[in-house]
Amino acid sequence: MGKRRDRKRTAIVLSICAVMAAVMSLGGCTAPSANQSGTGTNQGNGSGGQNGTEDSAAAGQEERDQKAQNQDTWDQKTAPAYVYYIKNTDLMRADVNRVMDEGENPSVVMKGAGPCANLKDYYDVKISEDGSFLVFNFEMESENFSVDEKLIAVNDRDGTAKVLYDGYAYTVMCRNRLLYQVPVKVDLKQQAGQALSSRKPYDISEQKYDLYSYTPQTGSCLEVEDVYNFYPSEDGAVICFTRKGEHGKERLYRYRDGKEEFLADDVQVAGVNGDCSNIYMSGFQEDGDLCYFEMDKINKDGTVEEILSKADRAGSYYLDSGSDSVYYSVYGEDGINSLYYYKEGEKKLLSDQVSMVWEFIEKPHWLAGEAMILYHINGSGKSRLFAAIDGIVSEFAVPDIRDNWVNDYDWYLAGSEDAVYLSLTKMDDSYQAQQSWIYEFDLKGGLPGQSPKCIANGTKLDLVREEQESVFYTDYNTSQDLYCDGVKVLENFSTEGLLKTGQGEYFAFCAKERSAPDLMRITTAGSSKLFLENVVQCESFAGGLLLFSDCRTNYPYLGTLSFYSGPDIKVIDEDVTVFFQHGDDFVDMVPWDWDWNGSSGTQADFADYGGSYDPNQDAMGRAYIDGTTFYHTEYGFCLDLSKGSGPGDYYEINDNDQRVGLICYDGDGNERYGVYIGETPMEMWQFYSDQGNAADFGQWMLEMYDRTIEQYGLKRGNEFCLEKAEDMDFDGQKAMKLVFKTEDGLMTIKSTMFRYFIPDQENERFIELERSFMIESQEDMEAFERLAESLQWTDR
Repeated sequence: MGKRRDRKRTAIVLSICAVMAAVMSLGGCTAPSANQSGTGTNQGNGSGGQNGTEDSAAAGQEERDQKAQNQDTWDQKTAPAYVYYIKNTDLMRADVNRVMDEGENPSVVMKGAGPCANLKDYYDVKISEDGSFLVFNFEMESENFSVDEKLIAVNDRDGTAKVLYDGYAYTVMCRNRLLYQVPVKVDLKQQAGQALSSRKPYDISEQKYDLYSYTPQTGSCLEVEDVYNFYPSEDGAVICFTRKGEHGKERLYRYRDGKEEFLADDVQVAGVNGDCSNIYMSGFQEDGDLCYFEMDKINKDGTVEEILSKADRAGSYYLDSGSDSVYYSVYGEDGINSLYYYKEGEKKLLSDQVSMVWEFIEKPHWLAGEAMILYHINGSGKSRLFAAIDGIVSEFAVPDIRDNWVNDYDWYLAGSEDAVYLSLTKMDDSYQAQQSWIYEFDLKGGLPGQSPKCIANGTKLDLVREEQESVFYTDYNTSQDLYCDGVKVLENFSTEGLLKTGQGEYFAFCAKERSAPDLMRITTAGSSKLFLENVVQCESFAGGLLLFSDCRTNYPYLGTLSFYSGPDIKVIDEDVTVFFQHGDDFVDMVPWDWDWNGSSGTQADFADYGGSYDPNQDAMGRAYIDGTTFYHTEYGFCLDLSKGSGPGDYYEINDNDQRVGLICYDGDGNERYGVYIGETPMEMWQFYSDQGNAADFGQWMLEMYDRTIEQYGLKRGNEFCLEKAEDMDFDGQKAMKLVFKTEDGLMTIKSTMFRYFIPDQENERFIELERSFMIESQEDMEAFERLAESLQWTDR
């Protein structure tokens, strides 16, 4: 649940230095007094001119540092810096550090490269580590309205382009080397003849794939033939790969220096380290009631080392191949499990009271490559949160809060080089924020300290960016406002839109309802002012900002591409379809309700392509809202919306290929609950009979759950139970109501799940209405039940 228009947070580099200098300064700058003049003569002190020499040396060093900084800035501004974009289906590029000169800058890289591109395709590019070349995956129109692809490489030095492959290719950029896997093209007539002569149909699973490499210096080179899966080193010089053997099993090889080396048969690769010297293989095994994982490591010399065996009884594992370490769980009774750590042949128990492994973060940016595992321990009626880094355990304890915040609050972690930040929000029964805090844990030796400091409190805090000196966050009350160390910087801030240029300027997006947002410049006085209106995308690049703005009001939303590096904004080109991002300092603020897919036609025509958004219509023509009634035309029933809503509430349809979602929002746009309507798997209908009842059906579902988790070596304890089974009548039609309760466990989180099953004998299927409530609001759950049970048939 939460704000329905929340967007994915993009972490952007930001510093407090220029933003809040005036606000945080206590005494200001003081000019030197007469007897402190920097131009005064040195007083004799018995050491000759030594002080003068030291001062001159320091001054000289400062001058050299300043010159170096100026040179870096000059190089950044004068060296070529190309932005690539699509205009009139052509791939274009422009050097933002040169004057725009028609026909020269920008220039055409490849004609007709992007016929299907739109402004949401900004990520369809891979860039080499040294920036010498780029690779684009472009969709191409094909016959029968299908979509094909084209793989294109561009040399950034001279702007020449080359088609690497016509069709879909799986690509991996390994620093300055591209690897791409493509299907082996076959002779269809020859295949047909072979199939007729052997009287066996052609098996599509026999399709083979070859692996190629590309650099501007070598061009395209065939590396390995018949590659099923591959796992390259960081630089692409060594490649571990598998081939399909008999009965579909995979055979493992290592390719280096132009030679293949066979390593093992019947393998499942779990991971490789950075140079492919260590290869980790895992397999799931069953022995009676015991289910467990095995793991072996193949070393550089080909020797095999056992890591996990049957004796370890590992029900799950978390591999950190970079540091040659593994965390693994051994499942116990009643959801209480043991967590172990393996490294360099040694295994140690971290805890035998683990109720849930919350998250494994393989490479958190704040730990310089060290992996972190987060897990819960229940005790004394309260959950506690622990972290293990390199096998060393530390607790995230918050002495100020006595509640069971691990289970009952919204929380998340983020980090910087020197600290980890824990954001906590206490919710009421309707899942509305009551109070919120951000705590700072110092990192000492890579571990969080035990004396956290509360650095912010408010209504609904959302961490935006943490710096060594200060922390930026939002607080949502009536609007989403941006703060820095308690000082409000901007109202109606969009949590994605925070950027810093190479020249030390700071920019943030100010949201506007159902239209492109405004880009605001953050001032050193801790306030903000309008910089540019109607900006939908922005990227920190070449010391300045790339800006995409003033889009048209309908698809494909052609816009203006500009560059700002101070003091003026330079227009690069107009009527641009999309520009391609260079890195992570990119913000996409395209309004959520824009039809950027570009489909046109009736609602039914939008089924495969996702047409214009209408909250009262299902895009596949299965359902619609008319007044206070929801109609499902495929199943032939309606629901009375007034039964499940309160003052100010409204409904929208949220659909996908499998089911229709009917979502209820309150007047502030917060989701209260939803009803999801679809069909159940065939095996559920096969179990059912006319004599079946809700209790028997619910028990059968529990048995199916037990069989599923037994495959992972688990047994159901108290974390999953059937709370209610009720036979019902829906407007003269038999129905069943099941209510399941789950608690926090290794494979579950605390929730209440409602499932209504309506047998459709004519079509041999169940019609299902269901919803899971992870935050249990009694009011919302009762409203959901009233709405679902208002069902009336319209086709009878």
